[in-house]
Amino acid sequence: MTRPARGLSLHRQKLFFDLVARGLRSGLGLSEICRGLAAAPGPLTDVASRIARDVEGGAPFSEALQTQAQGVNLLVVNLVRIGEEGGRLEEACVAAASHIGEIL
Repeated sequence: MTRPARGLSLHRQKLFFDLVARGLRSGLGLSEICRGLAAAPGPLTDVASRIARDVEGGAPFSEALQTQAQGVNLLVVNLVRIGEEGGRLEEACVAAASHIGEIL
């Protein structure tokens, strides 16, 4: 599968949502999680940095995903949006990773 410009492959999307869910489960804030991913060398550095910047600027995580992580399915973005609105972002990230894993 080819990766769109500035986008994430499905494997990287699954990794991203798995790591975000783990961070939330451990009590870290979303900005802190994204900054940590941005600081670590690896495939998520650029997108995590862009998402962190948007979230720190006041954008909801789902909006940051939609604008900064091209290639993320709209269904996944909406799943995250519902999780944000319902106070269940960790569960939404787990579900997003699971959904992407089923596609793989």
